Amino acid sequence: MQVPTPEQFFSKEDPTKPDVNFLKNHFYREGRVSEEQALYILEKATDLLKQEPNLVAVDAPVTGESRVSPKPRCVFDTLTH
Repeated sequence: MQVPTPEQFFSKEDPTKPDVNFLKNHFYREGRVSEEQALYILEKATDLLKQEPNLVAVDAPVTGESRVSPKPRCVFDTLTH
């Protein structure tokens, strides 16, 4: 499976945002993105999450039990449910 072109990666309605429907289908088929595209998604997600008033800043290091989903395929499960 090919890495998406910029035309595929970005939304036609708003070229400043990724095409969520395309990426959902692409990841569902176990597609990959380029490092640049992955970093773009992470940076934008970080910016959005920093704006959320219900998030708590926690200093590192954080130890103890993980609160992340124990399922190894949590991204796949999120996309399919």
